[in-house]
Amino acid sequence: MKSYIKAIYRIEKSKTKEHLDIVDIGNKIAQEQTLGGYKWRFDKKFDKEEYSAEVSDYFGNKIRIRYPVENIDSEIPSLLNYVAGDLFGSKYVSKTKLIDLELPSGYIKDYKGPQFGVEGIREMINLREERPLAGMIIKPSLGLNIDEIKEIAKWGFEAGIDIIKEDEKFINPDYCNWESRVNEIIEFLKNVNSGNSKKLLYVLNVSEREDEIIDYLRNRELSDEVTLGLMTTPITTGFNSVTKLSTSEIDLPVYVHRTGHAALTRTDHGISMKVLAKIFRLAGGDFIHVGSFSGSHEREREYVISNKNELNKKYDGWGEIRSPIPVISGGINPLNIEENIQKTHKEKFNIDDNLFMVGSGIYAYPGNREKAIKGGVKAVIEAIKAFKSNFSVSEIISKRGSNFEHMRNWIRENKNSSKR
Repeated sequence: MKSYIKAIYRIEKSKTKEHLDIVDIGNKIAQEQTLGGYKWRFDKKFDKEEYSAEVSDYFGNKIRIRYPVENIDSEIPSLLNYVAGDLFGSKYVSKTKLIDLELPSGYIKDYKGPQFGVEGIREMINLREERPLAGMIIKPSLGLNIDEIKEIAKWGFEAGIDIIKEDEKFINPDYCNWESRVNEIIEFLKNVNSGNSKKLLYVLNVSEREDEIIDYLRNRELSDEVTLGLMTTPITTGFNSVTKLSTSEIDLPVYVHRTGHAALTRTDHGISMKVLAKIFRLAGGDFIHVGSFSGSHEREREYVISNKNELNKKYDGWGEIRSPIPVISGGINPLNIEENIQKTHKEKFNIDDNLFMVGSGIYAYPGNREKAIKGGVKAVIEAIKAFKSNFSVSEIISKRGSNFEHMRNWIRENKNSSKR
């Protein structure tokens, strides 16, 4: 039986003279995204109709088009060229948004998905507490040398952080190039994790260097203490960057940072984050950003929930494809963690599957560098535990400050500026 990829588009008609109805628009997209040249009808002239896409549904301003699977291979760039290519530049529509993809088992059979997923990551770092994960971004984003990075990471781990990652902009500066950095971080992890039951996962930014890091680590035997993750930024470095890392023999978790996504997703002309989340999961992301309910990058509740849904759904034919960890990020801090967990909890998600990735919010704790980092990390973890214990922020401030000292100190210091 013929198998199809189904793409759903939201259409805004063109206001030019070539004003087509929704049926004609759907037919033009289907023809031009497969055989090409709508008015020339190559399917008829060359007897290739079986390779052409066709519209299967119209509903309001939305169109569902089904594309024969046999035209492409199981590579993310091929998929996106197929369903999200030249149609965005066509003059017969004003705006087009790819809002969902339905992928049949015949297409996804070659995808393995996340290597670790939720359970694998918790096992890797031996986190036994029933709570969401707490993550920390190395800050300032740029300008740090490797000794400063190791110092920050050491203080964060001593205070109880689970995962530390580099900033997406920190890739390969001359003052801290990736090759020297990975050697230093491997030795650092051996030292800090040795003798500890709970381990620190350090996520190295290898964007633009995926092939090099695979070659570099391929013949190195990493001990159990070296809990290293690899971050890539597929919107800017190419969608195959995720697949390269997740299917390589180095067997390390892959952190997908969505930097640049808003150029595609925060517009009526582009690709929805829901589609990107689905693609990143298939490609093998163990960590995938989904947005936040409250913070500097907050979005509407339905947006975040929709993205999280894509990471947890059990689609027909997806077999053993694991669920990655949803990353809640963008201005997260001890004051708004409650709201972010609460809105997740309302949807009956397992809140313990989330990673709260905190950047500047940690460093905003009062005191010198070491005190700020350690106090900020403790405040974040206390905020998570406060919700798990059914204590609200107002209760922490007014009644239970002695049990949540660092959280209370952070809130008192930053309450009026925490959304900046």
